[in-house]
Amino acid sequence: MRTRLLASLLAVAPLTAACTEQTVTTSDAARLIAASGSRVVVAASSETEQPSLGCGGGGDPALGPSVLFVSDDGGAHYDRVEPADARPLVRIGVKDGVFYGIAQAGGGSAFAIVRSADGRSWTELVAKTGTANDLSISASGVAVAYSQGVLSSTDGATWTDRAFPQGLWAPSVAQVGGTIVLASPEDGVLQIATETGWTRRPVAAMQSIWELIPAEGALLVTGNGQFDGDARQAIARVDLGSDAPPSYLYASMVRPVVTPAGLLDTSGQLAPFEGAAFGSLVPFVDPFQSATVTGQTVQLLRDGSVTISTDGGKTFGAPVALPIQSVEHPYDDGPGPRS
Repeated sequence: MRTRLLASLLAVAPLTAACTEQTVTTSDAARLIAASGSRVVVAASSETEQPSLGCGGGGDPALGPSVLFVSDDGGAHYDRVEPADARPLVRIGVKDGVFYGIAQAGGGSAFAIVRSADGRSWTELVAKTGTANDLSISASGVAVAYSQGVLSSTDGATWTDRAFPQGLWAPSVAQVGGTIVLASPEDGVLQIATETGWTRRPVAAMQSIWELIPAEGALLVTGNGQFDGDARQAIARVDLGSDAPPSYLYASMVRPVVTPAGLLDTSGQLAPFEGAAFGSLVPFVDPFQSATVTGQTVQLLRDGSVTISTDGGKTFGAPVALPIQSVEHPYDDGPGPRS
């Protein structure tokens, strides 16, 4: 018995030693893109895969310090930038040639709205506790939705905090003609800001709202609903200026973007324009993480590279690879905090 036990321990010993020497990889994960003229900014974070408990591959990566890829020549070349503010940007956009972003602290304990003229140096404008969920930028200004309301500004300098006393889970925000609208996956109701508070506007048949997208003076609402007794995913087009019932496109979309060619979803499907509405979704391009539209220029961020269309999203050129940095290291000796 003792001999068999010793043999078992000897057989396990090399396996255990191999496990203690496993390595993990820290790599830039690019997720968001925004552009202003010839300047393009891609927001990423340096993420480390989590070591497995055994000797297999690592687990999901842990969110790390902010990394930015900045181009000053329209996306032909990119510089890798480690900003002084290490908080990763979880939303990014442009207004009047200036970049705005949401910098989120680890664990969702606090966030800040930040601004940059060049995409490299960022200034904190306002900070709050909690988690920010969405960023809306329009001709009317900048708005950020968080669980207890909306922070908004017309000039980026003075900010108004519109409280939503009941609280909202994972709220989306949009601005249509100067009107601020909130919604949540909790229900199919739009919350419309007024001078004295909030007004409810249910979206007929919708039971859960994922995204709010301004389009041609109207509001596109994506989510789940009950249509003719069947549960379906849909996009509703709502005219906030009238009581007219919404029109619907039965489709599932996640963070779609309005391009000159139509409504383009991150799944790679496109719903072309048909007058004031959209046609049916059709496969169009490979799936991507994020998109930015400036006039007829559409840029797609996909798997660490950017592809560009100069004809409104009809055709795209060859991908331009970002200077992604990837480092392998022992799992118990990962990179420390940025100095």
